[in-house]
Amino acid sequence: MPEQSWTGRRVVITGAGSGIGRAFALKFARLGADLVLCDIAEDRLEPVAVEARSVGSTVHTFAVDVRDAAAMRELAATVSDHGPVHVLVNNAGVATAGRVLDTPPEDWKWVVDVNLHGVVHGCQAFLPGMIAHGDEAHVINLASASAYIGSPGIGAYSVTKHGVLGLSEVLDAELQATAVQVHVLCPGFVPTRILDDARIASATPERDRKRASRLFKNGRSPDQVVQAALSAMRSGRLVVSVFPEAHALRLLRALPEVVSRPIRRAMARRAQRIAGVMS
Repeated sequence: MPEQSWTGRRVVITGAGSGIGRAFALKFARLGADLVLCDIAEDRLEPVAVEARSVGSTVHTFAVDVRDAAAMRELAATVSDHGPVHVLVNNAGVATAGRVLDTPPEDWKWVVDVNLHGVVHGCQAFLPGMIAHGDEAHVINLASASAYIGSPGIGAYSVTKHGVLGLSEVLDAELQATAVQVHVLCPGFVPTRILDDARIASATPERDRKRASRLFKNGRSPDQVVQAALSAMRSGRLVVSVFPEAHALRLLRALPEVVSRPIRRAMARRAQRIAGVMS
């Protein structure tokens, strides 16, 4: 099936300076979209913008912190002056690692504010306009395979991704009478910058960061996540498990507790041996 053209339609992407956000930007640029690229790190945006413009896309860049609801509303007002938004990709995210009891309150606040509140702020800022223009529109929220089960060793991160999945399911129900479709992506391991900036609650964070990176060494390309999103947009799917490990965790979630609980505990022991973040 040929890919849909997005010529003349506007796509907003948060966390667009690297990883999955960058992949979304370049793919939509090739499909003809006008891009609004956002990232808290302004220096990361310009190289992506240059690449996107090289294929003819119109690109606007904004340094914005998704934790700031007022800043997101201001961004939406500015973008609306240039026309309607047809796709919102709530991609900005951060990671924490460590046991729940070891993760300090400031790290809990950081990861919840970015990963969950950031998605809420994006939706609240842009959805009213997307609903009002009445054309086909899509909200793409980035969760994780860890949204399906509680993931020991990355508890705070996992909790936020559970929240993004739940939020997306609620939005899907609330927006069913509109032309806006909601999609939540739950990928497995994708090598991005997220580990570089992760906050690790352990006595040896740099050692544990390197150990955790082993889980990502055979990860899939961000481009594959984007292709899964485009497929979901065509089919109207809400929850998108990306890569086999994500499918497996979703199936595990559906099993009776008497079966799933021992498996989850065994997975926790294996994760501890590999990553070392619970030691």
